[in-house]
Amino acid sequence: MPTFRSNYRIIIISIIIALILFCFYQNLFNGFINYDDGKFVYSNDNVVGGLSVESIIWAFTTTYMGVWHPLTWISHIIDCELFDLNAGGHHLSSIIFHLLNSLLLFKILSAMTGTTWRSALVTVIFAIHPLHVESVSWIAVRKDLVSTFFILLSIRSYMAYVHNAKWKNHLMVTLFFALALMSKPMVIFLPILFILLDFWPLGRLENKNRKARIISRFIPLLKEKVIWFALSGLILIVNFMSLSKAGWITTLTNLSLIDRIANVPYVIFHYVYKSLYPVSLSVFYPYPKPPGSLAAFGGILVILLLTLMFFKLRKSKSYLLFGWLWFLVGLLPVMGLIQQAQHLVADRYMYIPLIGLSIIFVWGIYDAIRKIKGAIIIFSAISFVVIISLAVLSFKQTGVWKSSLTLFENALRINENNHVAHANLGAAFHYEQNYKKAIYHYSRAIEIKPYFSTKDDDHIRSARASAHAKLGKEFLEKNEDSLALEQFLLALKDDSSNVANLYNVGNFYLRRMQYNKAIGYYEQAIAVDSNSPEVYNNLAVAFLRSGEYSKAEKLLKDLLNANQEYFVAAYNLARVYSAMNEPDAAVERLRQAIGLGFTNWQLIKNDPDLDNIRKSKAFLDLLKQNNQSS
Repeated sequence: MPTFRSNYRIIIISIIIALILFCFYQNLFNGFINYDDGKFVYSNDNVVGGLSVESIIWAFTTTYMGVWHPLTWISHIIDCELFDLNAGGHHLSSIIFHLLNSLLLFKILSAMTGTTWRSALVTVIFAIHPLHVESVSWIAVRKDLVSTFFILLSIRSYMAYVHNAKWKNHLMVTLFFALALMSKPMVIFLPILFILLDFWPLGRLENKNRKARIISRFIPLLKEKVIWFALSGLILIVNFMSLSKAGWITTLTNLSLIDRIANVPYVIFHYVYKSLYPVSLSVFYPYPKPPGSLAAFGGILVILLLTLMFFKLRKSKSYLLFGWLWFLVGLLPVMGLIQQAQHLVADRYMYIPLIGLSIIFVWGIYDAIRKIKGAIIIFSAISFVVIISLAVLSFKQTGVWKSSLTLFENALRINENNHVAHANLGAAFHYEQNYKKAIYHYSRAIEIKPYFSTKDDDHIRSARASAHAKLGKEFLEKNEDSLALEQFLLALKDDSSNVANLYNVGNFYLRRMQYNKAIGYYEQAIAVDSNSPEVYNNLAVAFLRSGEYSKAEKLLKDLLNANQEYFVAAYNLARVYSAMNEPDAAVERLRQAIGLGFTNWQLIKNDPDLDNIRKSKAFLDLLKQNNQSS
């Protein structure tokens, strides 16, 4: 028969599920984001093919994107198997992982602490905090969800091991920890979290004899964790090497060790502030300039004083030191000492560390009011306000992730000087064929540039060149030739060795009958890439127009020898022979072009380049044979 306690636990679980669905159901109707989702899913051939022996082998052997995380890859591969490229299905998987993580956290925390309502509030904060919207809504960062799932299973197994120190329980901890590392290498800090759990709430470090505590309690606790620290060390080395090889690790030349240490207070205070006041959240926060030495020293001093204060209160208010250290340890790999890529902070990095701050907040409130009359009502009221506020903010933040356009427009509302937001918004407008806006945002991205790196500059310039070229083609279609040329030349300025850009300018001059200029650009394109039939073909046409028939003939013959099905080249060769007044050869090549699939009879009948053969018997016979009349 269900007890009252089991009934309200069911109610709590139902509320957690309902809140998660309220905050994140919008994701089911959202698409992919152009920021890394392509690399992880929709443009990755190893993933989109779904489950196969080859895809599983690839997942376990690749360090693509500089990271080894086979289980995360497999989760994406399974999604493609189940949902193909329906983004809603991929989002559903992320929501399910987050839901499972939330329920696991509630089960673990309530079992460890012996509290239900405080554990429930911590869990709800974890479940619907706006800082977690990024991890749930961004398909490319699935590794946060998958790794946390295995971390929580590992902690649950650790609880079983603490209560019954059998080798099977130890093995389960090791297994789930290994799976967590195979989902996201940054979770190497888990063995340290086990030590924190030993302190509170498991109380394994408690002993009346202080001297005996170190010898008889702490050392054995470390010994049981040796294999877990060894796993962390191994993955740390492998991950550092793969990230360095991929170019994701910033060298001390670009950012000194002093600057990195000075950034630590910024990182910590940023996350504390955003945890307490989660507004103006962005998919990307531009790298800040290092703080002055006085500000850095002051920040470090405050952190040390807070840590010392919590240490002093470790006996009466153990949750303070536990929560604070959980927060710091969870951030350790991303605190900026080992700098990766172009950002110093990211919302997703708080997926696990937020648990520590939430425990300080919830237990702290309870501790402050527990002796006041009506404490339960006060606690309930505070909980209600917190839950409603977070739910509304998360619902709103989830809406930001509707598309690449909404996501990066939001980022620019927060900080207009956001290099990555401009670049990705440019790409989003590019995809929408709004080339003017694309060019504007690409240009802003190039102007701003990140604080310590310009590695993406060439990529953005190439994208801007593409936008200029496509805008130029739009102008050509409107017969606005001068505007078209301006765009083509701007494309060349950004990417002077791009065959398509050189080809476009050559085509422009060919259209304007400036044949020498056209020939020059076509020859530049061939010098870059000699395998473009279209360029050779148009170069031959330019030679034809300029009266250099022998050059046109040689080019087209060579082109047909290399591309025997290329009927356009055969037709142009017929035009060359007509211009050379060789009617038999011209008709023979025209016959060849028609046989290969050239069917533009209107052009054949009216092309001035064929005037020399138009009245010949062979030409007229060819028309009759194909049921065409002159």
